[in-house]
Parts: sequence; structure tokens; C-alpha cells
Amino acid sequence: MMNKNFSIKSKGTVVEKLPNDFFRVKLEENGWLIIAKVANNCTQETNNNLKKKRHKVRIWPWDKVLVGIPPGQSDPEQIRGLIIHRLG
Repeated sequence: MMNKNFSIKSKGTVVEKLPNDFFRVKLEENGWLIIAKVANNCTQETNNNLKKKRHKVRIWPWDKVLVGIPPGQSDPEQIRGLIIHRLG
């Protein structure tokens, strides 16, 4: 999952916080529930300014996020992605 080439970038909503900094995210495009982890270079949008923060982006249930999904994952129940952007 460390590959920066994502086959799908999709907007979603965080539904639940899971142990070990994982989140359950519901994708807007197709309604799939996937498991996602915060990427090391996750960014956060505040007041129209884009700020880079390392490991300091706080994500809560019902936050809107942009999730990157690596290629080769087709089963919706086992998809794991990376949260690459928190939408303000």
C-alpha cells in the first residue's frame, strides 16, 4: 500500500474509528465500506490554505476524506486504502 500510484481516488465519509489508527470509510461513488489508514503525507485543508502536517491530522467520524486505493483490489469487503487528504 505504500505505492503512490493509486488506481482509484475517491471521496468518502469516515464512519468509524478502528484500533491501530484504521478507519472505516464509506465511499460516495458506490457506497462500499472500506478500511483505510492515514498516509504519512496526509494533508488538511483549512481556510482555503493547504497545510502539510505529518501525523498530526486529526480525523473524526463523519469527516469527509479523499481515499487512494492501490490497483489490484476488487473485492469490496477486503479493500484497504490510504487517506491522502482530509477535506475541510
